[in-house]
Amino acid sequence: MRSFVVTGGGQGVGRAIAERLVADGHVVVLDLADTLTWADPDVTLVSGDAGDPDTTRRAAEVAEARAPLAGWVNNAAVSMYGRMTELSIQDMRRQMDVNYWGQVYGSLAAVRHLRRDGGALVVRGVRGAFRDRPESPGHRFVRAHARLDRSLRRLALCARRVGANRHGRRSFAGDARRW
Repeated sequence: MRSFVVTGGGQGVGRAIAERLVADGHVVVLDLADTLTWADPDVTLVSGDAGDPDTTRRAAEVAEARAPLAGWVNNAAVSMYGRMTELSIQDMRRQMDVNYWGQVYGSLAAVRHLRRDGGALVVRGVRGAFRDRPESPGHRFVRAHARLDRSLRRLALCARRVGANRHGRRSFAGDARRW
């Protein structure tokens, strides 16, 4: 038996990923929801914010309590649309907390566990972050996500037997001593 964590797994793409992973083991869904609108005996909900380091650590611990952690999917994201003058700093900060820091906290929590037994870390990018659009200025600030993505893949590759996967490309293994 293996376990997996899917951030933002309560609905949409995250739910589809979680439902697929149930065939391979126990899935911990980290989501803001208090309850899931779907149920499976091999799914545990950790209710909380993917942008909070304590919550991501807790999700990893819950998964490890069921079975060795075999994979982590950073899926949680916040999208905002509107002119920069219409969006609050608080909303833009929230987007950074989830889309940037959520990826960092999730990846670090995962790699700490994946180093021991191996596994895969999946970092989903925010596609809109790579284009300037006047209706979504928050994405401009998330451009740093592209650099973060490369850094997180390097972190995963340098952790023993951890695979990094982004958009179908896979690379495996590295020297964990460097980290």
